[in-house]
Amino acid sequence: MKYIFKEEIQKYFREAHQKHLIDAQDSAVLFCDWSLIKERINRLQKNFPSNTQHCIPVKTNPLSAVLNYLADLPGDLAFEAASFNELLLAKNTGVANHRLVFDSPAKTQTELEYIDRHLPGITINCNDIGEVQEYYHLLKKSRLGLRINPMIDAKADQHFNVSTAASKFGESIFNEEKIIECFKKFPELKGLHIHAASNFTNYNAVVEGIYKVEQLALKINKQVQENRIEFVDIGGGFPAGSNPESPVYIEEYISALKEKCKFLFSEKIQLLTEFGRFVHANACWAVSAVENVKKNSECNIVVNHLGADIFLRAAYTNNTLESRLFIIDKDLNIKNNDSPEKYIIDGPLCFAGDRILQQVSLPEVKRGDHLVFTDIGANTFALWSRHCSRSFPKVIAYSSEKNGVDMRVVKQRESFDDILRFWS
Repeated sequence: MKYIFKEEIQKYFREAHQKHLIDAQDSAVLFCDWSLIKERINRLQKNFPSNTQHCIPVKTNPLSAVLNYLADLPGDLAFEAASFNELLLAKNTGVANHRLVFDSPAKTQTELEYIDRHLPGITINCNDIGEVQEYYHLLKKSRLGLRINPMIDAKADQHFNVSTAASKFGESIFNEEKIIECFKKFPELKGLHIHAASNFTNYNAVVEGIYKVEQLALKINKQVQENRIEFVDIGGGFPAGSNPESPVYIEEYISALKEKCKFLFSEKIQLLTEFGRFVHANACWAVSAVENVKKNSECNIVVNHLGADIFLRAAYTNNTLESRLFIIDKDLNIKNNDSPEKYIIDGPLCFAGDRILQQVSLPEVKRGDHLVFTDIGANTFALWSRHCSRSFPKVIAYSSEKNGVDMRVVKQRESFDDILRFWS
């Protein structure tokens, strides 16, 4: 299991300075390791059947440079889009239409008319039976699936659990008869889709949910038409983890799926996956300048240039940021944690909720130091907040596969004109 360690971070941060890729206005910089993304893709392709289509969710990391990199990797990776604009971002990489999956829970007639005219051949997962009935007449040129809510407890945070009765996602697995009737009525329905939760911890429950959908597929094939179900999209949601001492292995999850869901792994049907966090989370890290350190009898508070603007989930859902934290001093050396102190980590925004870590143990932090946040490649960039109108940071990508380091800026720091354009 590959992770990025502090010695590598120091090396690449120094190299970025030596190459003059970082300037005085870069109070925060984001880094992306191409080789780690490639390693995760290789593991998926190695362990799933050869006819599996791996659809990487655009929302997990929508940077154009990242999407283009994925599109060019061997194996014809596909993209999963949760909005129409995400679909256009994916298509902008130049991939063929059959490498696009559209899963938005709020599709509009205008969007579907555009897809019918300009993107024939994509896969569209309808959110429920009502959506099929409303828009079926517009979807004659697409491969259609129906999303199923498996109604399981995946032991995920309430914000990421989409398998409850109150979820807006999917048709309840308990409506089996209605689902089968829907497949009888609408012959272009060719697949089933499930995504139980994100960052789940109960692997067995998720496997059981996918097994339920497998059994539903077999019933549809038997009652409606033999081999009617051409594909099953099993979603993603697998956690990435940020602790190299306790790594999470997706191979264990895949092995459990193979043991339970034998039809899905028989290569008689196409599997689709949507692993975003697993692919992206550990591949990116951030460096942010320490602007102020407030010490009093009750607490030590570090104010830095990244907070709820980019770590929105950590701040707004009261989750602890899943990140290892290091300190780099003004001479670009990693500080040793020999005499740790407890710190609260606050961001730069003008509200009290801009607090992303509490009582974290660090060596003495001083103004002029840099905070390093690891494992931030998933569901951070796309959640960037406009609160206080701060600039999205510069993004530097690198690969260590060749001799030396291939490093370049793949997104410039947002300018004032960019922000003015947004608000105008």
